[in-house]
Amino acid sequence: MMSRWMYLCVAFCIVLLPSVLPASDAAKKSPLPNPAAIKDATALVNDTFNELLAAAKTPELRTAATKKLLDAAAEEKDPASRFALLVKARDFASAGADFDSAAAAIDAMDRAFDLDALKMKTDAAVAVARSARTAGDRKKLAQQLDSVIDAAVTADRYDLAKSLADIALTAARAANDADLMRKTTLDLQHVREAETASADLKKLQQILADKPTDPEANLKVGKYHCFIKENWEKGLPMLALGSDTALKSLAETELAGVKDPEAQVKLADAWWDAAEKMGNSAKASAQGRAAKWYNAALPRLSGLARARVEKHLAQLAAAASSPTAHTTHKPLDTVIGLHFVEIPAGMLAKGQGKDAKKLEIKGFYMATTVVTQKQWQTVMGSAPWKNSSHVGDNHPAVYISWNNAVEFCKKLSVKSGKTFRLPTEAEWEYACRAGTDTKYFWGDDPAAAGDYAWITSNSGRKLQDVAKKKPNPWGLFDMLGNVSQLCDDVANPADGSRVIRGGDYSMKDAATLLVRNWGIRPDESSSEFTGLRVCMDSE
Repeated sequence: MMSRWMYLCVAFCIVLLPSVLPASDAAKKSPLPNPAAIKDATALVNDTFNELLAAAKTPELRTAATKKLLDAAAEEKDPASRFALLVKARDFASAGADFDSAAAAIDAMDRAFDLDALKMKTDAAVAVARSARTAGDRKKLAQQLDSVIDAAVTADRYDLAKSLADIALTAARAANDADLMRKTTLDLQHVREAETASADLKKLQQILADKPTDPEANLKVGKYHCFIKENWEKGLPMLALGSDTALKSLAETELAGVKDPEAQVKLADAWWDAAEKMGNSAKASAQGRAAKWYNAALPRLSGLARARVEKHLAQLAAAASSPTAHTTHKPLDTVIGLHFVEIPAGMLAKGQGKDAKKLEIKGFYMATTVVTQKQWQTVMGSAPWKNSSHVGDNHPAVYISWNNAVEFCKKLSVKSGKTFRLPTEAEWEYACRAGTDTKYFWGDDPAAAGDYAWITSNSGRKLQDVAKKKPNPWGLFDMLGNVSQLCDDVANPADGSRVIRGGDYSMKDAATLLVRNWGIRPDESSSEFTGLRVCMDSE
């Protein structure tokens, strides 16, 4: 579970964004098809696929068979047939101890129909636990349930969260994995703490309704929002009214605004010190807050001050990656696994000499990687690359148009309740430079490009998995090389073509990666050289 360690991944701030469907979106879904239609569709699915499924005896064949069901469902227009295909995929995957595939089928159902996806995933977890036969299967299940537990806590479904945490702990014990047992025990403890805090919330809210400035009630509710729900925007004003003088001071400082790097480091240090006096769950959240401010200051620090902050971030990242670290994450990760970096506001220098100008860039969030093929399929249900040689779950999604990319952002927005979009060219360049003033974000040596980018000399002239090279100073992987990235800006008003930046694996050197790439018409399908990276505005 990961959002307790927001802003931490290879010492960079990582933000995991919400994806639990808001209640207002439920009305946009279709009701379940009528039982008679489902019964007829199920018979047709069985007749079509049972022979294939019966022949799938190995894990690899079972995975491939499940994928065929999911692909068929993605292309199916009839609601009853689509539902029957997804139910078949869920049940077949569950019987084969493949929780990820079962969850993918449930997510696909959840996108189309009005149903209780968390309850369905809990039932699938029970089925997978029964079918798991090896220690490896049980360990994998315990790890995979992490994000679902988190989604249940975020949705205040504590009955399901406790059931899932119990299943994970039982699986860890059956796998005889000591580290995983400790971790799942902490996860169960966190669920119980969150349930207790949630139960107290109504009484505290009534106190605040009668007396909005009550210090003790503000402290408790503020801690609930900040340290359990990770809703700092809602929790900080309450901590500022609370009875804990240390937290009150920290909240007041944040609310007043902190832009100077030295002041940001001072605030991060204060959160670091406060975290040392807290229990496990709250400590992780407070340390994550310290990491946010360390990262905000880092691009403008140098010398010993920078080295000290980098040391703190390294310590936090090491703690976050510990197998026994208790963390939670916000539920966008449960949908497509995208992580986001907070890009601080600043100025982007454009041009040279008398033509030089500076563009103001507002703060925003950018995905740490381009969208992968697995993530694209989860949201769009399509695989435009499937007939190419560039296929892989963690390969960038390719053979997509700009219009397709915009549609991806829209569907992801509906699913998450947030608004996702493509970056502007200025935002892309600003994020790529990451506060550096050298020729490349890694320095001035073009020969170092291979450490950060897939180009001709190291790619084998083929697409590579994301996040295998070093990130830039703001934690963004593959900003240069592997695949070019679609931007929102118009490249050529004559045909409406859109800007593409970042170069790809066919580029020969660092210099060619920095220039603007060719444009692409909005309806034109890209090749294997172009993908997308999504952004979200700061709240």
